[in-house]
Amino acid sequence: MTKKDFSYFWDDLADDRGARRRYEKVMMFIKKYDPKSKSILELGVGNGNVLKHFSKKYDLHGLDIDKKYIELSKKKIPRANLFVASMHNFKVKRKFDVIFSVYDSLNFLKNLEQWKKTFKNVNKHLEKEGLFIFDFYTPKMLEKAKKWDIFSKEKFGFMQDKGVVKGKRLTWHFSIFEKQKRKNFVLHEYDFHEWIFPVNQVEREIYKNFRILEKLDGETLSRPTKDTFRLLYVCKTSSVNLKRAID
Repeated sequence: MTKKDFSYFWDDLADDRGARRRYEKVMMFIKKYDPKSKSILELGVGNGNVLKHFSKKYDLHGLDIDKKYIELSKKKIPRANLFVASMHNFKVKRKFDVIFSVYDSLNFLKNLEQWKKTFKNVNKHLEKEGLFIFDFYTPKMLEKAKKWDIFSKEKFGFMQDKGVVKGKRLTWHFSIFEKQKRKNFVLHEYDFHEWIFPVNQVEREIYKNFRILEKLDGETLSRPTKDTFRLLYVCKTSSVNLKRAID
């Protein structure tokens, strides 16, 4: 078995239509709550498929913990200021009108303490009344992932995407069968870990730093239900705890 970096395959796997839909959701809330905003920072920019849709009127910034994804994004968005950092401890000498994070990027933080630091750090880097838009998986996703086992045909060959659940940790195991000459295949395997915490624990930390403007089902943009597996929050900065989290 050989192993190329996963970024080598990611552009072929990434759903550009899905990225466009996420951009449209973010823009909808920007137009609704902060239409005069000019500066935008994306946490977990990945391959740049969301950030690239923003018009030239915006001063674009993005971070990712993986250097290879920053290099990939720079090719698509050369005008953006992109840098390698983690969302829980990045430091830049400026503030932003809007910070957003989609594709459950927050779930890749390794523990609840990093979530706490991320919320504080975002608050610190937002302008007064700045907008924070983000989504994350709820524990409902752990139930879905136990049954997740998809085999698909791709440009490079075939792929199996399987969910593995252990406690609060969700591991996505990718087996990529890369097609070679003479109908041979090379196997590449990857594990990506996400950590999923109870919503009330996360909300307790959100309320310490932000005012929640909207809390929605991240897939339908409707009111969340007991089956919601991805929550989306639209928040504004707050220096005081304006509302208690619901236990």
